[in-house]
Amino acid sequence: MINQHSSFVLPLTIYTLTAFFAELPWELEEAARIDGAGRFQAFRLVMLPLAAPALFPPAILAFIAAVNEYLLASQLSSDR
Repeated sequence: MINQHSSFVLPLTIYTLTAFFAELPWELEEAARIDGAGRFQAFRLVMLPLAAPALFPPAILAFIAAVNEYLLASQLSSDR
């Protein structure tokens, strides 16, 4: 379930991943296609392992933002 707090993290994540995917050498996907891989197989076996290092920083930032938002909401909604 996507809640309203993910809308704060989504622009940063999209910006980071778009910049990284733009710099990937697409010739490797073309080479995999020439070697007989399908489009999805070339993405899964060639491009996704290259993009794995770029997937973790936005995930970590999104997790930290979600935890911070949860802690803020729990402090503001307490009875004290």
